[in-house]
Amino acid sequence: PIIADGDNYEINIGNIKIHNGVGLAVEDVSQLEDALVISYPNSDEVWIQSTLTHDEAISFKLYNLQGQLLASQIMEEKVYRFNTAGLPKGMYLMQFEDGFGRIATKKVLVR
Repeated sequence: PIIADGDNYEINIGNIKIHNGVGLAVEDVSQLEDALVISYPNSDEVWIQSTLTHDEAISFKLYNLQGQLLASQIMEEKVYRFNTAGLPKGMYLMQFEDGFGRIATKKVLVR
């Protein structure tokens, strides 16, 4: 499938992702995916922790399951708290991107 967002696009072919014309191997994507830990300390917050060794900021976008963009933020710290108090209960998708163009998507449950 092809995902387009303004001037950016992503094409998924099997285990390979192509982002704005740059191919990313599965190892690159899984490295970012494995480096992100999501936890739920209470019902109004989602905590995102990065275990990446470089200090580059990671951006993320929050989508509902209909594909609507609900929020876009930049994580400049290793631990980021995202307030979910204004969101209806349900499942959401967080798409992360680091400075190397690696993209990972995680499911987020808002209770």
